[in-house]
Amino acid sequence: MIRPSWPLGTRFIDTRRRVFEVTKVIMGNPDAGSSYEMEMENGWIVVQQIGEYPQTYAGFVDITKPEKLITELVDDLDQFVTNGHLKIIGYDFSSIIK
Repeated sequence: MIRPSWPLGTRFIDTRRRVFEVTKVIMGNPDAGSSYEMEMENGWIVVQQIGEYPQTYAGFVDITKPEKLITELVDDLDQFVTNGHLKIIGYDFSSIIK
């Protein structure tokens, strides 16, 4: 199993100090063939192309505006961290731990 590099619950900040949380993980290219989508009770979503594929996209929300999902390539997010535009601040699994 290939684990996502930007897993669900990852929290990060941008240069304007806005806090974001990953709420959707896309593995592979779901448009290229068979895939499935799984939505969890807390609204987090995993989209997986059938087979073993690395994470290609991460969907995230500004925690103050959770209704607007933003989707970015994982490679771009990694570059934003390298450039200092984003900083990972931790992980929040409280919504799935009962």
